[in-house]
Amino acid sequence: MKNRVQNVYVMLGEEEGDFTMEPLAAVILMANGQFRVYSVRAEHNQLRAIINKNSWTDLESGVQFKTGHYRLQSRMSDVTELGWTAAESIPEILTWLRNLYPRHLFFLDQHIAALL
Repeated sequence: MKNRVQNVYVMLGEEEGDFTMEPLAAVILMANGQFRVYSVRAEHNQLRAIINKNSWTDLESGVQFKTGHYRLQSRMSDVTELGWTAAESIPEILTWLRNLYPRHLFFLDQHIAALL
């Protein structure tokens, strides 16, 4: 059986002293438990560390890490409605997220180009 998309998240972050959480990355969790973080290269390792040190449930509720607060916002209901649950749909998912948050997720263009 082919691997399927289990969940699609937008990772939101708020630095200490800020009052709004802004989209930082897209995270795609596959049915086999593997995940991929699509982010700016400079933040990639820190965002992976946040995910690796916390449960998915805690991440959905929000976690504190160093000087920031981070939370995963699931967009799976939208992705399912659009019919993008196959692993082959990841470029479409990233394009959709890029268009949904153009000011914040502009860097997804590089990831999308690499997948096509």
